[in-house]
Amino acid sequence: KASFAVCVKGLDFPTEDVSLRLIEWIELLKILGVNRISFYQYEVHPNISAVLKFYQKEQLVSVEPISLPGPSSNLHSMRRAIFHDKRVVRRQHEVIPY
Repeated sequence: KASFAVCVKGLDFPTEDVSLRLIEWIELLKILGVNRISFYQYEVHPNISAVLKFYQKEQLVSVEPISLPGPSSNLHSMRRAIFHDKRVVRRQHEVIPY
């Protein structure tokens, strides 16, 4: 079996607690043989942060902080508006870390 990794676009869940779903997904990836999961993180709920730290200690996960470049606002409400209203711009921002 070959080793493989998964790269995840910027997490942006400062008020939504999706930590249980994240655990389920990470555990599924482990079952499928993933050796490394790389996350990019804008802002996350404290429970999500705790989950990511747990898996970092297990050396399964790496987390890189990310922010929007240039004149783009990094306030959550502004970033959400950019990502929702301007899908092409959102896709362009997602390409940068990849």
